[in-house]
Amino acid sequence: MEVLTKRVNADNILEFANLPEFADRRVELVEGEIVTMGLPRGLHGAVLLRLATEIGIHLKATRMGGMTGADAAFALERSEYRGDTVRGLDIAVVGNERANQLYTNEVIEGAPDLAVEIVSPSNTISDMKRKTRQLLEAGAIQVWVVDPDLREVDVFTRAGSVNYREGDTLSAGDALPGFEIAIADIFP
Repeated sequence: MEVLTKRVNADNILEFANLPEFADRRVELVEGEIVTMGLPRGLHGAVLLRLATEIGIHLKATRMGGMTGADAAFALERSEYRGDTVRGLDIAVVGNERANQLYTNEVIEGAPDLAVEIVSPSNTISDMKRKTRQLLEAGAIQVWVVDPDLREVDVFTRAGSVNYREGDTLSAGDALPGFEIAIADIFP
């Protein structure tokens, strides 16, 4: 077995993520450290597909940008001091000017305009807070944290956060102009 002596960073994280020992895990790089997560479960996937379908229909109708899912890697920070941060997102949306970046096999620089994270059993509150902060600091306009168990969505912007529950309608604002969805339509 080859011993890896390279420092993990945004330029080589994909090489590490494809190693056999990570075959059944999702891999992110958080401030220079590899973090692994278990694979999501059925409810997570159902919520992801509902949201991705509705966002995709809106993007197709408006031709306003592009969308990708959990396999895309976003370099949110490159830091010699703290180490690089590369995160995967359940759903990521960017405008037309960056859409082509989504369709490569490379790490995507910066945050998407809209980042959607669906809470899984393996997520911790502290990591979700850290990830949300990192996304906003890297330039995300909105970050949605979708909680299937509570059937609600927390929307974060640089100005603060708002909680949406069943009966509410969620708008993407400047992150995806014109997009709205009823909270009840997100969950099975």
